[in-house]
Amino acid sequence: MFKTSEKKVMEKARTNTLDWLLEPGDIGVKYLAMRDLVKASAKELMPVKQAVAKKAAQQVGHSPCLTCPECD
Repeated sequence: MFKTSEKKVMEKARTNTLDWLLEPGDIGVKYLAMRDLVKASAKELMPVKQAVAKKAAQQVGHSPCLTCPECD
């Protein structure tokens, strides 16, 4: 098994990695980290999901309406 000091290092690395994944720099990565690693609720995910849709729509030149399949 791991020594206590090794466990602390591993936990710090995990925390730093999760913090990095949750940074706003890449909203898609943030959404996936919140959904899959943090297990955020649907209510917590909704604003991030909308931001992902908005960014994707901007990249393809589509104005996000959040009612069409591309924006959902």
